[in-house]
Amino acid sequence: MSRAHAAGLVFGLVMLVGCDPCGDLDERICSDLGDDCQVWRTDLSALRASYLSENDRRLTSRWRTCSALADEPDYSARLLPSVRNAVARLRDPHAAQLPVATGAPSSSGGGPWMLLPLLAAAGYFVYYKVTVPKRRAEASARVDHLSDAQARALEELRAQRDQGEHKDS
Repeated sequence: MSRAHAAGLVFGLVMLVGCDPCGDLDERICSDLGDDCQVWRTDLSALRASYLSENDRRLTSRWRTCSALADEPDYSARLLPSVRNAVARLRDPHAAQLPVATGAPSSSGGGPWMLLPLLAAAGYFVYYKVTVPKRRAEASARVDHLSDAQARALEELRAQRDQGEHKDS
């Protein structure tokens, strides 16, 4: 591995240190719940694990899920009311529930990564419309040059053989 690759790997790992959106989301929920934080962490551990994607081993998927849940419109309209409803349901099963927003989330979740397929398609188009024809032309020119060189060599060989036959006669 080259030094540049090693330095890039170390830099990337250093940048990820302290970047835990799920831990930040958990702390935010606890701070908003106040005294009910202990209930969130113990009695509602299954709900907590599902919201914080603790069973998801794919780091990028877990990061995206927690980041989307922490976005402000979805957090205050969906996540926090559902957690408060779950805590209230544990205390009193007949307690009134807070309204929870339904429908599609407000955040796209993909961001600029959603443009990657379009950029890849544009790259393929440019490669096959610009680069491939140039390479074919270069290869054709090399083949033509090689064919010309072979034809000249064959003519020289015939000329030498013809001179050798004329000397023998």
